[in-house]
Amino acid sequence: ASNYLTTNANKTGLLIIRSGRTEDHISIEVGDSRIEESDNQRVLGLIINNKLTWNDHVYSLLQSINQRVGILKRVAGYVPQASLGTIANALISSKVRYGIAIYGEVRMEIHDPLPAASKDIQLALNRAMRVVSRCRISDRIPIKDLVSRTGINTFNRVSAEEKLMLIWKSMHQTGCPIAELHQRDLRSSSISLRSESRGDIQLQSKTTVGQKNFPEAAIKVWNANGHTVRLQRKMTSAKKEIKTFANSLPL
Repeated sequence: ASNYLTTNANKTGLLIIRSGRTEDHISIEVGDSRIEESDNQRVLGLIINNKLTWNDHVYSLLQSINQRVGILKRVAGYVPQASLGTIANALISSKVRYGIAIYGEVRMEIHDPLPAASKDIQLALNRAMRVVSRCRISDRIPIKDLVSRTGINTFNRVSAEEKLMLIWKSMHQTGCPIAELHQRDLRSSSISLRSESRGDIQLQSKTTVGQKNFPEAAIKVWNANGHTVRLQRKMTSAKKEIKTFANSLPL
């Protein structure tokens, strides 16, 4: 108001990050409208809640994926099987990929625990892959074979790909808005020498929430990848090496 800007109350939300439960929600006035505090808000297609978890986003995403799998089933009988993979990638995989570098978790080893959200989304992707390959659960086709048949990669590997690509872009593209998130001075000279030679990025978050979210989660994947990705200067070659590394991770 002090800058003579008019705020659209219909596009205004109020979200307060809270560490615990509270019944004392507040509200603000925008023009003649009152905006009540909410537990979550959609920002650029991602649902952020007041606990800084992605539970609300994943729940909404699963609903959308299941609806799209239903659409895929309905059209599967009217199009050639060779076209189903392309349709599924456009209809379902693209939905999962959007923002996955931010909300997606990554399992680096086969023995790492499988997050509930990752499991639920992967199960939905499995259903889509079975529609594309025209098989049933009772056929007991391994997920690895479904990925090969359909060209639809797993949630874990796509999450790793997108995180690595985002970090690579921040290092090699001039003016990248997230570059400052990982350009941090290392505290120890001995650590600095070893880390710089490997191309590692320093982790700084001290909280569990911070360690699970971007950029810390992406930096962990970056520090785990080999020199081949880090040495690439062209995007095409970087994408190729990133995909190779991601495909070495658990399904």
